[in-house]
Amino acid sequence: GVTIVGSKEERDRETYVVVRQDVKESVLLSGTVDAISNVDLSFGISGKVENVSATQGEVVEVGRVLASLDLDVLRADLLQARGNVQSAEAKISAAEAGVKKAEANLALVQAQNRGDSTTLESAIEKLENTKAEQEVLVGNARAALLNNDLQVYPDVITSTLPTFTLTGSYSGSEQGAYNLRIKQSSQSSVGYAINYSGIESGEVNFVGFDIPQALGTKGLFVTFPSTGEGLNYLNSTWIVPIPNNRSATYQTKLNAYTSAQSAATTAITNAENELEKLQAEEQSDSVGLTTAEEKQAEAAVEEARASLAQAKSDLLQAEANLARTNAQLGDGVITAPFTGTIARVDYEVGESVTSGQSGITLISDGAYELVMSVSEIDISKITIGNTARLTLDVFGNDVAWDGEVTVIELIETELDGVPVYETHIEVKNPDSRMRVGMNARAEIVARVQNDVLAIPFSYITKRGNEQVVTLQTSEDAQEERRVEIGLRGTNNFIEIISGLEEGDIIVRPESE
Repeated sequence: GVTIVGSKEERDRETYVVVRQDVKESVLLSGTVDAISNVDLSFGISGKVENVSATQGEVVEVGRVLASLDLDVLRADLLQARGNVQSAEAKISAAEAGVKKAEANLALVQAQNRGDSTTLESAIEKLENTKAEQEVLVGNARAALLNNDLQVYPDVITSTLPTFTLTGSYSGSEQGAYNLRIKQSSQSSVGYAINYSGIESGEVNFVGFDIPQALGTKGLFVTFPSTGEGLNYLNSTWIVPIPNNRSATYQTKLNAYTSAQSAATTAITNAENELEKLQAEEQSDSVGLTTAEEKQAEAAVEEARASLAQAKSDLLQAEANLARTNAQLGDGVITAPFTGTIARVDYEVGESVTSGQSGITLISDGAYELVMSVSEIDISKITIGNTARLTLDVFGNDVAWDGEVTVIELIETELDGVPVYETHIEVKNPDSRMRVGMNARAEIVARVQNDVLAIPFSYITKRGNEQVVTLQTSEDAQEERRVEIGLRGTNNFIEIISGLEEGDIIVRPESE
């Protein structure tokens, strides 16, 4: 029932007029500012620093040369390597001409020695067999090229994430690439799936670490490495080039495929020429040459082919040396992998450095995020896409930036013995006042009810399983009214679903 009360003491208690407002449930966190892209740069080879063009605090564009080594010796080696390649190519041309000449001579000797129908039938059969054999050899060389050293590469060269393992044998004939993008997946036991496009399109959900999963329908399998457990792969992009033109052995396989095509053309042409000569000789009374002359012609062919094989081997070695020298020249120069600000420069001109010795740090220009550790109690309240109000300790609460939750780690880490989940909040409107490492705070709006009736929680009294408030019905009368409550905001205002109307006056209950 309704309790009517009206003593002066109760009438004098604090009142509140019910109004409509927004009720928000927020999560308050603290952390530090970090650059979204942050990379330590180093040379790929050892040497003496010749030039350092980067200075701390400088903004540089992507591709800008930041430092270089003394490369005079390598440049001289490059010229020599190019000369060796040209010399090897000339030797191949000469060797190919020698093979054709020797094969033509052998065909002539054989045609003159075997100008009968039996020999013609053999020549026809040989031509058919040659075509079939060469088709297989060229196909095998192409398959070897497409399957050579297939790997998964990060689309961003500076990625430090452990790469995926690629196994199986590519059975397709298309050239191109598998383009991979990592997404979160509730259907995967490791929390991630791969969306792939390019040669084929589809999605891979991982059933566990170090377990191969089919990548498309053409014989390849991709494995999520256990060394990547706990790391953030979300939205990272990867590529599987087919053939793998990034491999050190790519040129060797390509040359082998090109050589197989050239050899097939030569072999088929020789078989056709041999058949044509025998057909012509069948109508003549030419006297056949001796068996000794035929054997001598066969030996000349073998010798010419051996010379060609050696010339091709020399070319492959020269091309490999050229590629290696080119790569070393590239490793002796550091360029900016993205547009950003130089945060650190440790190299000095004349200094001797070793391969991999970090000397320059580059951070993304104006792109910042807050890195927070969220407790297991609060992690269930937030999700990717939640908005946030961000402040920096150095500027106080009156200066704020907008943010958005972009990453929530799936696996917890321990901080002082307490399980927490690393969470990243992207700053949507950064400016020059921000610095990497600054202490920051974030208010993440987890839930919100807009334009609803709401009252301070202190005006509610619990009666058994019911929530009641004291309603001022007139100047001298009050009554208890049962209410149904909804979302309780972080500021202790609570949503009223039913039991009150806008404009009602309620009385704060006495403290117990």
